[in-house]
Amino acid sequence: MSIPAASVMSSFAKMNFRAAPQMQQPQNDVASFFDDICGAIHQAWNQWAIQASLGDVVINAAIGTGGRVTGPEWGPLLQSRLTPTSSFGPHWRAVAGVLSSQWNLYQNSISVPGLPLWPTFAMVAGPQAPPTPSTPIPLQVLAQDRGALSRRLLREQFLGELTSQAPNDRPLFDALAGAIETGFTMWQTSTVVKNVIGAGPVPSFAPPQVMAGPVVSGISLRVPGTFA
Repeated sequence: MSIPAASVMSSFAKMNFRAAPQMQQPQNDVASFFDDICGAIHQAWNQWAIQASLGDVVINAAIGTGGRVTGPEWGPLLQSRLTPTSSFGPHWRAVAGVLSSQWNLYQNSISVPGLPLWPTFAMVAGPQAPPTPSTPIPLQVLAQDRGALSRRLLREQFLGELTSQAPNDRPLFDALAGAIETGFTMWQTSTVVKNVIGAGPVPSFAPPQVMAGPVVSGISLRVPGTFA
């Protein structure tokens, strides 16, 4: 797992922020907001990765198909880091709500598109394949909707959460959304999915005539740490 550092995302946001001419907040306050919200995003991301699991993958012989990812909600994790006195409270709450729903959409889109994750399950000498960790694979090879965390989509949804918009809100959210998209791409290209624990029956096993056979309709167990 390689979740981008908060400082990397914050630096990206600061470099790409273009203040509106009629900007009301001091520049230092904006920089502090980027530091604080990116720190909260990093922490929520890390907590999700530690607890998330890829379970219910159907296993036939060596091949795994389908499955579903579950993990903690981002919203409460982000809201818990909000400072009550922050002048960016509405912005923080907008980011927390949108990232919570969009990350749920993303994690629900992840599935295994028929991959040989358990090579030993092609021929098992017994009535049942024991719980076995999957072969590690790059996150990128899984089926998934990467567009759920795109810069444009996040920016517009952040803005849509505000009851009223100031001139500076669009460039602020655009810079932050770009930082999140960049961090997401970094994580995508560096993360390895591992320790998906599979098990299943071997119905053709019938000694002494048949001493080994493939797993049929096995299933992966739900064990945290798939993305950690």
